[in-house]
Amino acid sequence: MTEQEKFEAFKMNTLNEQEEKYGKELREKYDSKVVEASHQHFKHLSKAQYDAAVAAENALINELNTLLSQNISDLDHPNAKSAFHHHKTWLEIMSGMYSTSYHQNLAHMYIADERFSDYYNNKTIEDSVQLLSDIIIRHTI
Repeated sequence: MTEQEKFEAFKMNTLNEQEEKYGKELREKYDSKVVEASHQHFKHLSKAQYDAAVAAENALINELNTLLSQNISDLDHPNAKSAFHHHKTWLEIMSGMYSTSYHQNLAHMYIADERFSDYYNNKTIEDSVQLLSDIIIRHTI
């Protein structure tokens, strides 16, 4: 199997897992066309785009860890601004679109939905989702 074939299989497995876990919920909350468009976008990501999204997420986690370890709460601090830009980059790549309202809605969902809170909190040295949400809101106003 070539690297490209492995990557295509990875994307299909990821979509199948997401559909199994969240498909019903997503279709209850969003129009099926929106869900399908999102799936199509993910299917068409290149390996370079996916790698850029992973790099942006890793950089985001590093910035959050820096802010947390140095007890920095200033949402205008350079590391906070950098965290915002890394999250925005990740979002643009993974969703294929961007708007400040979409970004703000995600920030609120990160707080409201424990699954999203856990995702970020488990990747950082201490709970970070409130800080991430605050950073997103601050820089999308």
